[in-house]
Amino acid sequence: MSRRHAGPAILMLLALGALGTAVAVSHWSATPAGFAFGALALLLVFAGVLSSSGAGELRVRPRAVAIIGAALLVEFFWLLFEAQDVVVPRSIYVALLGSALPLAGLALAGWTNSSRWSVGGLLVIYLVLGLATITGAPAPPIDVWAWHREALDALLAGRNPYAMTMPNIYGAASGQYYGPGLVAGDRVLMGFQYPPLSLLLAVPGHLFGDYRYSLLIAGAVTGGVLYLSRPGPIGAIAAALWLFSPIAFFVIGGGWTDAFAVLFLTLTAFAASRRSRWVFVPLGLLFAVKQYAVLAAPLVLLLPAGKNGDSVRDQMRLLLKAAAVGVAVTAPMFLLNPAAMIRDLITFQVLQPFRAESLSIPGWWHQVMQGGQLPAWLCFVAIVPATFLALWRRRVTAFGFPLATAFVLLVFFAFGKQAFVNYYHFVFGALVTAFVFAAEDAQADGAQSTRRHPP
Repeated sequence: MSRRHAGPAILMLLALGALGTAVAVSHWSATPAGFAFGALALLLVFAGVLSSSGAGELRVRPRAVAIIGAALLVEFFWLLFEAQDVVVPRSIYVALLGSALPLAGLALAGWTNSSRWSVGGLLVIYLVLGLATITGAPAPPIDVWAWHREALDALLAGRNPYAMTMPNIYGAASGQYYGPGLVAGDRVLMGFQYPPLSLLLAVPGHLFGDYRYSLLIAGAVTGGVLYLSRPGPIGAIAAALWLFSPIAFFVIGGGWTDAFAVLFLTLTAFAASRRSRWVFVPLGLLFAVKQYAVLAAPLVLLLPAGKNGDSVRDQMRLLLKAAAVGVAVTAPMFLLNPAAMIRDLITFQVLQPFRAESLSIPGWWHQVMQGGQLPAWLCFVAIVPATFLALWRRRVTAFGFPLATAFVLLVFFAFGKQAFVNYYHFVFGALVTAFVFAAEDAQADGAQSTRRHPP
């Protein structure tokens, strides 16, 4: 198999290593190393988009084992030695991660039966570490957690979580977190800042004592879908890359909900790879779960549209059906008070101040220029050429949509006035999803060869 075929999948692995390093060293505030590795990740994803536009079916041959192993080692290194705010007892944390590494190695060995067992073991370790992370920090000092708790209490009490105010947990320091005029004493004059679907998905966890349980389950289900997308070593490797990303437990502990978006993106690619007529359902849920997900709408032109074909008309029909799903899950709460929801989901984001600690080009510029600030609209300008580039020489594949989504949103976050590690957790998940569909298990390929040339 030519290097050209393996190239995009290898570039995705290298990008995962670079992006994982960037976020691992920039948990709460961006660092020079974070900027450097973030820029490298952007270049590698850019190269992956370019190299995938003209390639045939992609495979990762045994020659790529060293690169896959290196990507896994990078993740476990950062989890072991640089993980921030670890609330699990250190000895237990190290023991569990130490057990996960050989399980990932079993998947890398290429034995199909062992890959099934290794994924099962990795899921158990992930869930144990996630549960320990949640119970070890029952009330994290972050507004995302506090606002979710208050919004969920309001929802279950029959009140509109978008027509209320939220607690100001930062006191006198709130000016650096919220825009002018948004704070009055101990309240932030905005309601819940995430779409209704995100809130509804958090309800089961909240009923069991903490909405973060829903995030943990979403992450585990994503790992399972990644494995089922390519049962065998490749699927197991993808599951390991996602479950043990360098900030997996940091994001769960903080209560950020980007795992919901990764789940629906993975389900969309999974359904598209099987030419399912129901692909519009997870696609519509993806658009409805996070505000930034709608930026991927033009990229539907890269998505297999179903059994009938991949014409632009078919894909536009798919997009309209997905939009109908998104509207259906959002409209009931939107119609209760349209002005309040527009204020909470859109106006609030517009009014938010520039955050100098962001892992972004504006954040880097602010550090280099010692106070310089780039315009807030730069991110919207930047995604225009990024989107056109992703659609250039349109090639419909199951991996094209998640790869293009990773690229466009990586550009959007990299040029944004606020860009934190949880945003890049979504990009990380999108890259893992693209990888699992871009790489064909060498063992399966060998089996096909055996069938063609029996002994």
